[in-house]
Amino acid sequence: MNHASTSTRRRVVITGLGAVSPCGNSAAETWAALVAGQSGIGRITRFDPTGCTAQLAGEVKNFDVTRPLPQPLHPRGEANDPLNQVLTPKDVKKFGRFTHLGAAASVEAYADSGLDAHRATLSSERMGVNLGVGLGGLPEMEAMHDTWKAGGYRKISPFFIIQIAPNLLAGQVSLLLDFRGPNMSVASACAFSGHALGEAAAAIARGDVDVMIAGGAE
Repeated sequence: MNHASTSTRRRVVITGLGAVSPCGNSAAETWAALVAGQSGIGRITRFDPTGCTAQLAGEVKNFDVTRPLPQPLHPRGEANDPLNQVLTPKDVKKFGRFTHLGAAASVEAYADSGLDAHRATLSSERMGVNLGVGLGGLPEMEAMHDTWKAGGYRKISPFFIIQIAPNLLAGQVSLLLDFRGPNMSVASACAFSGHALGEAAAAIARGDVDVMIAGGAE
């Protein structure tokens, strides 16, 4: 879950929520499922679990990072091209699935915050990102290892590092939303999202930045 907030120096706090989870592909869908007592746990489908002791997992289902946004966003101002989708079909292969998931949740949080309507009054240099990632592109690592074994080094994709590097999520979100301030990725195992939120709040409290998008993806 991601969070955007203005600095308390302005005596204003604005929050926005975004989520992509086994219970839903948005914060609203996730919350509705939780309130209704619906479980996101089911049989593993993203790989063949034959021989695995565990046959159940919480998988994100029916997720499409290229789907049009409910409303176009204008992070670079009304005079520039709007943001109509998180990633284009051409860009999908450049990034790992953790970036797909985290970027979608981040853009939702930004839209939910209402900050887009006030970008003309905000400095991009005073807006930052801190999105934690525990490991990153493990499925992409496994797939590229198979590619290497079958075809050798020349078959390794030039996008491989972009697909797996944990900090690529924060970097891509900053590019999507034109957040040019502090850009960080916290890696602290199961605590990374909490640490990202805490560090983002601390950056605002110090006066280093006015707005942060914070949270995590895996």
